[in-house]
Amino acid sequence: MTNKDFFLQTWDREQPKFDRVMDALPVDRLDYRPHPKSRSGAEMTTLLARFQEILVGMIDRGEVHLKDFGSEDFAEMRSLWTKSTQELRERLKKLDEAAWQRPVKFFMGGKVINEAPTSDLMWGFLHDMIHHRGQLTAYIRPMGGKVPAIYGPSADATPA
Repeated sequence: MTNKDFFLQTWDREQPKFDRVMDALPVDRLDYRPHPKSRSGAEMTTLLARFQEILVGMIDRGEVHLKDFGSEDFAEMRSLWTKSTQELRERLKKLDEAAWQRPVKFFMGGKVINEAPTSDLMWGFLHDMIHHRGQLTAYIRPMGGKVPAIYGPSADATPA
């Protein structure tokens, strides 16, 4: 199995878990943040949706432009997540080994802060997204929602 094949398997396994977490978010409490310096639930959802959009662009253009996205409408971000998940899945399946190893320039504030192969950035973004998903799961219960099962049952998703 190639690194790209393993990534695709991992990506496909993780995507439904993101959906379960987003679907569990109480949309009337997306302003919740555990600390003034923490992102709100809406900001985290925006970040995750925009990350996938960035990854689609990275495959198309060989560049990543990262910025602070703030908070956008949850329904729009949920829709963007679904759309960009499908677009990313389609592009990943078409990538050959040369494209998987193609150098990508990573910009922040208009300056190149890193250059790495597509593969390294895809893995890095996936791990960062899983981290942010974990943060969101810690928000759900204080927001008044029920934490879904991710890698196994949660206290809220365990049958009585």
